[in-house]
Amino acid sequence: MNAHRYFAYTLARICLQSSWEREPMAEAVELSLQGQGPWVNSLIRQVLHRFPRRPGLPALFDFLRQSEGLAAIRLRYQPRICRYPLTLPHVVLPSSLPPLDSVGALCEWLRLAPADLDWFADRSNRAAGHAAPKVRHYHVTTIPKRQGGMRLLEVPKSRLKQIQRRIHDDILLQLPLHPAAQGFVRGRSPVAHAGLHVGQAVVLRFDLRDCFLHVHGGRVFQAFRALGFPEDVSRLLMGLCTHRLPQWLSTQLPLDEVQRQKARQNHLPQGAPSSPLLSHFALRGVDVRLSAYASALGANYSRYADDLVLSGGEHLRHSFRAIEARVGAIVAEEGFALNFRKSRCVSAAQRQQVTGVVVNRQLNVPRVQFDALKAELHNCVQQGWVSQRPTHVADYRAHLLGRIGWVMQVNPQRGAKLRGLFERIDW
Repeated sequence: MNAHRYFAYTLARICLQSSWEREPMAEAVELSLQGQGPWVNSLIRQVLHRFPRRPGLPALFDFLRQSEGLAAIRLRYQPRICRYPLTLPHVVLPSSLPPLDSVGALCEWLRLAPADLDWFADRSNRAAGHAAPKVRHYHVTTIPKRQGGMRLLEVPKSRLKQIQRRIHDDILLQLPLHPAAQGFVRGRSPVAHAGLHVGQAVVLRFDLRDCFLHVHGGRVFQAFRALGFPEDVSRLLMGLCTHRLPQWLSTQLPLDEVQRQKARQNHLPQGAPSSPLLSHFALRGVDVRLSAYASALGANYSRYADDLVLSGGEHLRHSFRAIEARVGAIVAEEGFALNFRKSRCVSAAQRQQVTGVVVNRQLNVPRVQFDALKAELHNCVQQGWVSQRPTHVADYRAHLLGRIGWVMQVNPQRGAKLRGLFERIDW
């Protein structure tokens, strides 16, 4: 999809998500353009003249794509969509959501004075842009990715993390998720995600690039609006759950230019407890469309965080490059980006892994991983646990129990063998 078609398609989606009247449509477009566009009212009048009643997405897309007026506008003003439309779920809201009908109610619910709420929401970017690290709300650092590049980590300090945890527990956990979205809630674990793809002839794996950086503040704002909260409350909740780096700080970090550009806008911070579920809502459009696409292919689809998986018959292997291109286009149309270097097509003759779990015939842990843990436990029995404890692990007993627990989730029989060895260790 070229730039003009993409602009026309996104503009059509923005218009269709508002009331089919001139003022709400113009407001929605201007919000997505972040105020750019003296031409907006004129274009909206043309749309309403052509479609007195709300059309379908294909019809409106074709009209805008073929519009000479829109082509001239793009040539003259070079507009850029800054806030992408969120595909909002149609849900019955739970009655247990906190009644946050005003800013005062939000202050009372969070037990914050209005000035403190404004400080933590940081809508003016005073804290994020401050030169003193003690003033800023996040610890910012980078770590290397396994396949090259750097990952931006933004970990909220204790008070803001408590606020985000409450938003997560009392608001975000109560909403239903798309069935394809796995992880971050009870019953949707990496093992459950892997279990959806057991015994398939072909497993296709795709990876989203810098997923949280692509979820900008506009998407988070619309997610809270979809929950029924007023606009001023939604903006404050958005501020509490997003972060942006000042330009001077972004240039000091070993990020690429795209990462710097995304990080300077409000985005979901990787490290905040509220970010995973908000990313689920932002990715709903991806899940809806890829579920439908997988169904048309006769395949299964699910997503764990930024890992997209399709599985099915042998025909998927023969069409892998075409499927990869289509998945990449859908992801791009929804405002995200695919990391094509991490795309994989794995047949049943190879080891098929999904979120670290082998899925060829049954759920299993990789043989190398199981053997290494078994050998470590055996050495603990024979030579004493002190000889095996890594220097960076303080509570080695809990460390081993966690690793054994993971194996038991995947393969209880193998896990029981490891647990038997563990019980023989002299602590």
